[in-house]
Amino acid sequence: MFHLQDQASETVDPFGNNGSVGGLSWIEALTMGACTSSGLQTIQTTQRVPIVGDWMKEGDLGFIFATRGVGKTWLALDLAIGIAAGRDVGPWKVHATQSVLYLDGEMPSGDIKERDRGLNGVVPTLTYISHERLFDLTGRVMNLADPELQEAILEMCKRDGFKVLFLDNLSALVSEVRENEGGDWELLQQWLLHLRRHKITVVFVHHAGRNNQMRGHSKREDVAFWILRLDRPSSVTPTMGTCFVSRFTKWRNARQEPVVYKWKYVPHGDRIQVSYEKADNMDVLRQHLEDGLESATEIAEEMGVTKGYVSKLAKRAANEGWLSISKGKYKLKDSY
Repeated sequence: MFHLQDQASETVDPFGNNGSVGGLSWIEALTMGACTSSGLQTIQTTQRVPIVGDWMKEGDLGFIFATRGVGKTWLALDLAIGIAAGRDVGPWKVHATQSVLYLDGEMPSGDIKERDRGLNGVVPTLTYISHERLFDLTGRVMNLADPELQEAILEMCKRDGFKVLFLDNLSALVSEVRENEGGDWELLQQWLLHLRRHKITVVFVHHAGRNNQMRGHSKREDVAFWILRLDRPSSVTPTMGTCFVSRFTKWRNARQEPVVYKWKYVPHGDRIQVSYEKADNMDVLRQHLEDGLESATEIAEEMGVTKGYVSKLAKRAANEGWLSISKGKYKLKDSY
């Protein structure tokens, strides 16, 4: 297994950060890189390029997570195609066309092909690497904990000009790393930070656990710029297709909390019809309850509404049968 202690004896960093750097010792490099506070104001810096809306920028690490079957791959593919084609995704503006590399570790190749066509993909600036096709052609299996594969992906992005990298999904593409061990995440974090230094945006697709929170150690969230959570709406979903509510649980780039949206991906012939709308506050209420909030005061603060309004929503939810109210505390019923 790959663990931190296993790497401690390594003398070679695949990214070239050990020993001397560019002929410089570390003390020479640190001295050259040091800058006083007053000197910092004279340095010419560049603003990170916006990619999607006000929440995704050049060099970001972001996560899209949800429980199984909610629709995280649909949204990830939609974003990848939109960024590669330079066209807006739902309510979010795509600022410019970017070359995108999409690594899939789970789906059959035929399903990716159908979804790409259905979402009007077929754009030259989007490249897929399917785990299934890769194995059929080369016998290789991707494991992002492998330093050799990490270096190869970085070199491919640099060589072919890929500016956005989708990794779908963390559980399928990363093996021999214990999800709940923060130390094991270091096997990926240094690589992800190196991708950031090369201004490559990384989007991880990941699973939610039984508590509806992102699975694994919280350390992976520390260096993320944004985290997008998807949930099933409290209202009835369409008889065909996929329906979910998107909500940011972290948004470092945006000045205020992004809007919560309800999405539908419905087959229409050989195409997928995508629609969206601002989410109903009942859906937002349910998500806060799933996050562990129990009182009208807490939920009102998160939603930016009055306590009385939350109480009205809760009474409506109780009448619909999916919420119980006891001594001012709210709780979702297990059967819903």
